[in-house]
Amino acid sequence: MCGIAGIYRLGGAPATDSLRAEDRRVVEAMLRAIEYRGPDDSGLESLGRATLGVRRLSILDVEGGHQPISDVGERVWASQNGELYNFPQLRESLARRHRLRTRTDTEVLPHLWLDHGPRAVEHLRGMFACAIFDTLDQTLLLARDALGVKPLYWARVGEKVLYASEIKALLCDPQVPRDLDPDGVERYLACGFVPGEATVLRAVRKLRPGCRMVLTPSGIQIERWWPLPDLATDPKLAHAPLDALADETGARLARSTRAMLLSDRPVGILLSGGLDSSLVVASLPEEIRRETRTFSIGFESGGHHDERGFAREVARVLGTRHHESVVALDPARTLARVVTLLDEPCADAAAVPAHLVARAASEHVTVLLSGTGGDELFGGYRRHRLPQWLRHLAPVPRALARAGARLLGDRDQHRGSAGAERLVLVRKLLEAHGRESFFGAYLSTFEPCAPERLHEALQAELEPGAVAARLEAELSAELGGLPQDQEAQALCVDRLRYLPDDLLLKEDRMTMGASVEGRVPFLDEDLVRFASGLPRHARFGDPGGKAVLRALARRVLPAHLASRPKHGFSVPVEDWLRGPLATLAGDVFASPGSGVFRMPTLRRWQDEHRRRRDRSGPLWAALCFELWWREVAGADAAKLALAGRPEATARTAPAVPVRR
Repeated sequence: MCGIAGIYRLGGAPATDSLRAEDRRVVEAMLRAIEYRGPDDSGLESLGRATLGVRRLSILDVEGGHQPISDVGERVWASQNGELYNFPQLRESLARRHRLRTRTDTEVLPHLWLDHGPRAVEHLRGMFACAIFDTLDQTLLLARDALGVKPLYWARVGEKVLYASEIKALLCDPQVPRDLDPDGVERYLACGFVPGEATVLRAVRKLRPGCRMVLTPSGIQIERWWPLPDLATDPKLAHAPLDALADETGARLARSTRAMLLSDRPVGILLSGGLDSSLVVASLPEEIRRETRTFSIGFESGGHHDERGFAREVARVLGTRHHESVVALDPARTLARVVTLLDEPCADAAAVPAHLVARAASEHVTVLLSGTGGDELFGGYRRHRLPQWLRHLAPVPRALARAGARLLGDRDQHRGSAGAERLVLVRKLLEAHGRESFFGAYLSTFEPCAPERLHEALQAELEPGAVAARLEAELSAELGGLPQDQEAQALCVDRLRYLPDDLLLKEDRMTMGASVEGRVPFLDEDLVRFASGLPRHARFGDPGGKAVLRALARRVLPAHLASRPKHGFSVPVEDWLRGPLATLAGDVFASPGSGVFRMPTLRRWQDEHRRRRDRSGPLWAALCFELWWREVAGADAAKLALAGRPEATARTAPAVPVRR
């Protein structure tokens, strides 16, 4: 639920009345830019050095859960974006020592601070980004949940520190510079998203998952509060039978899913018909499943990309109240909105259907569970088999592999069939084999375009090919050294970069953009730690990966569904760029743009793409970036406020008057 925003003033002298008034005006503008995240309520508190703001999507204690919220003595104030799934247990414990006045989970935060100070967040189990301010010593704590389900950005301008759930909110302060960060742009070009602490704006940083920031008048301290799980096999699990591991996985997933039903508003589940979302549904008791709404979406003439039939069959077998939406998609109109909601440049085309299904579901529910995270925990992607495939390709000279990848890259790759997707896989394998290190090979599976091809279209002096070495060094420092095992290295990249910086970014923005809260049962801390210690055979022992989940699925689903290969939320980008997106792309590539790309080259590539020489990867990445530059980075506060309005399907309510 919610979006948070605020300002803190560093320095020896307290904030003056004029500075506090200025901060209130800025935070009010920040909240307008993220209104869709919380259309039910609004709150703002000016408290000395800190100004705390929040937009609320009311889920727990709908009437009484106004934020920011304080302890009875109004010493400590807190606001939060997210849900604390252990809230009932925390509330019961805190009520023995403190007077609690509401049934909202956010109220536990100021009281945990009174008991534990900055270590308060170590007692939380859930998804959250929170701000806790102690008026006694003028200390502000900003913290983000262990896995990074909820976002938190910050920027420093002189002695002023701004924080918010989205970059758009930070940009409502005209003092925040909008210069592009070459490092962040290179990361985007290399991966299709921006991994790590960086963003594409030099002034804006992400608070990393499992980290907290403590701000005092004398400065800023950032530290990790949630230790990263070790991916080494737990000796107690090394020789456990697959069925026993499936038992334990199923029990932990069931506990997590039931905990995430905590809500005073209707709850539903996104059901693709794939393994992960099907297991989330199956983990519910039958009497709850019968009343649970599930949602899936398809495109008119979706063909190979349409999975509604599988979702329909799973819903029938498991007995849910299933809802199907068929979309006559207008990509040109939808894409600009999706790019604006994404808030960061992100070339994950699955954001388009993800937002559309969230919008459709918002007419019925306020909370949506999904299967996000199953592949990263249990080894479900085809690319997780890359070490094995590269060993088979070892006799092929790297130069020959690179030449073969370039040759295949000039072919039409429409992904309109399973055969076409296999051809894309072959090209990616050859591209990966052409890299000098395994880490570079693995990152090449994410890139929208090979660096040597991309250089033709870059106007700015950028080296996306250098990103792999930087990311490898970063992850090695973060973990105290990378695992020697290549499969473990792959899982490190997916869990610590791809999951929070692409998948969870998309999950958060596409649901909150429809004023719906997305929850992810696979990313319960307990389940994540257990999955981290699984032996190799529990992940890769099945030809389709996720051996332990497939063993679990065979107990509740027909065999053909339990063994179904990974499909993903695929989108016909290649066809869109030749058809419904051609005019929009042409207009964008005819503009001066951000200065990152040579627009004449992009226009030439667009023409080549029309003639069936595939250029969809770089064209899509460039189009998403330039639309972001136009709709977000280049927008003033008035335009950002307009973009922040809830869509027609969302629920709206008058804001609570601002307290001064």
